[in-house]
Amino acid sequence: MANVNLSKLKNGHISAIRFSTLIAICEALHCQPGDILEYSSEE
Repeated sequence: MANVNLSKLKNGHISAIRFSTLIAICEALHCQPGDILEYSSEE
């Protein structure tokens, strides 16, 4: 995963994420998707 993509994730500048990216992050951090994702409705 490129540093620029990690930066976009960190700063909230994305609206979608590929499952393959999510899997890679979870494998690297030894966590589950629910540990790093949060749902918020757009008003």
